Amino acid sequence: MGRSVRLVPPRLRALLIARDGGCAFPGCDRTPADCDAHHIDPWWNHGPTDLANLVLLCRHHHGLVEPHPGWPDGAQWEVRINPADGRPEFLPPTRLDPKRRPKRHTRHTKITITPPTGPDGGAATPHAGSEPQTGTTDRQGP
Repeated sequence: MGRSVRLVPPRLRALLIARDGGCAFPGCDRTPADCDAHHIDPWWNHGPTDLANLVLLCRHHHGLVEPHPGWPDGAQWEVRINPADGRPEFLPPTRLDPKRRPKRHTRHTKITITPPTGPDGGAATPHAGSEPQTGTTDRQGP
C-alpha cells in the first residue's frame, strides 16, 4: 500500500494475522481481534503501510513499542522485522538487557522448515523412471 493509505485494509490485515497470529510481543496471548496494526517506522515519520513495516500488537504492547521522539536509543522496547525470515522480533530496553538481544514470541521461534528427505534420510530424489523437471514443455516425441 505504501504511503497511499495509513489504515491497514482488510487484505493486508489478513496477511498480518497469517504471519503474526495475534499480538507478536513475546509471551502475549492476545488474539488478532484484540490487536492493532502497528507501523514499525511510524506513519508520521513517512513509514509505509506495508507488511514489512507492520506488526500486530495488543494495546498494552503497542504502547511499549510506540517510538517517542527525543528519547535516547535503547530507552524502550523496539520492534523490527528480521530480514532472514520476515518475522517480528523485539529489542528490550538497555535497562533490561544491555546487549539488547532480540526476543521473539514462541509462535515465531518454533517455525522450522526442513527440506524433504528420501527413505534413507538423505535428500529426496526423483522416483525411478522419472525424469528431472526442467520447466520446458516443448519436448518432441513420445
